[in-house]
Amino acid sequence: MVNTMNTPITNEEIGHILEEIGQLLEITGETPFKSRAYFNAVHILRELDVPIQTFVEQGTLSSIKGFGKALTQKITELVETGHLNYYEKLKASVPPGLFEIASLPGLDHRKTGILYLKLGIATLDELEQACLQNQIAAVRGFSAAKQQQLLEAIRSQKHARGEFSFES
Repeated sequence: MVNTMNTPITNEEIGHILEEIGQLLEITGETPFKSRAYFNAVHILRELDVPIQTFVEQGTLSSIKGFGKALTQKITELVETGHLNYYEKLKASVPPGLFEIASLPGLDHRKTGILYLKLGIATLDELEQACLQNQIAAVRGFSAAKQQQLLEAIRSQKHARGEFSFES
């Protein structure tokens, strides 16, 4: 979500982008410290009573507790341009299907990233095939029970959309 109008970007829009950056960092296997900084910034933004743009205009953004140099630079770029190159590059490096996978019960962005990095799984169909071939249970941190849970969740989601699943 990027503000393409000439209207100032809102705290909510910035929060959405920062949250997605945190999720993308989890998927790509970055350190939890880095993604947590973005999630914490989202919480801080939600608590602010004034537009973040005010802090940028006054040059006081870095005075907000939890906003370090890198985060301050990124928010400033977003406020001043309506875009964030770091976000666009990070988003382009991650297949969009991973967000759908991460929405399955029992998975999160970090575990989705593990499956992507270890097995190259980037779509629901690929995850379904990997489950049917018992590849998921072989990945550290996953089990045969988790694999079966994922297979059932995929089939349930596909059924709800009127799609067919691969048969075992």
